[in-house]
Amino acid sequence: MKKWLLAIGVLNIFTFSQAQCPVGDDEVIVQIIPDNYPSEISWTLVDQGGNPIMSGGYIGDTACVPAGTCLTLTMNDAFGDGICCGYGNGSYTVYLNGNVQATGGNYAYTDVVTFNCAPGFSCTDAISVTEGTYTAPNGDTWYIYT
Repeated sequence: MKKWLLAIGVLNIFTFSQAQCPVGDDEVIVQIIPDNYPSEISWTLVDQGGNPIMSGGYIGDTACVPAGTCLTLTMNDAFGDGICCGYGNGSYTVYLNGNVQATGGNYAYTDVVTFNCAPGFSCTDAISVTEGTYTAPNGDTWYIYT
């Protein structure tokens, strides 16, 4: 019975923390399930220019951002064991307009994910090219060539 009530309580907290974004904005939700040492957890969400959108500890948050904003989430663990799996089964999930953009928890000190960004923004989403000449759309554009 206690597990069922806890699940309902967590669902209610998650449901009521959602923002009501105006037209033209995207809703970003950072959901965190902490491990056994929640005080070690911190995180930040910034836009492409490095401007902070939101940040926190072991509790997530919700924000509205202009549609199409490129975002970077940095999850930190002060002890260096992530939030899964050595000392509990914690995790994080990031949603953009209700769609999962990233999920994780098994990292050391830091986990960095970018989402809603143009192709080539980071090395994890490099633009695949073949022989030829290309003009980078931005100063820092990543390409992959095989």
